[in-house]
Amino acid sequence: MKDEHWELMADLLPMLQKLQMCTALFSVEKTPSAATVYPTLWKLITTTLSTSNDDSSVIASFKKAIAAGLKQRFEMEADHITKHPFITYMVLRH
Repeated sequence: MKDEHWELMADLLPMLQKLQMCTALFSVEKTPSAATVYPTLWKLITTTLSTSNDDSSVIASFKKAIAAGLKQRFEMEADHITKHPFITYMVLRH
């Protein structure tokens, strides 16, 4: 492999490790609760997957694509999600 590919893999590794940790956390139970899933995903999106000026264009693009995919898959920006009773409970609980 070329050196640039090794560098890309090294840059991706911390994000992939966090994604793997989230996957493992959600897979422990048969049906993980919304009180676990949504806060974990928001934290992941707002920290690990937020872009910075130090990110290469490839890394920034990767972060944006994964964050957008998670938001779409879990309807995290949909208006109706804020009215869901589990989400309301989770917000009031924390």
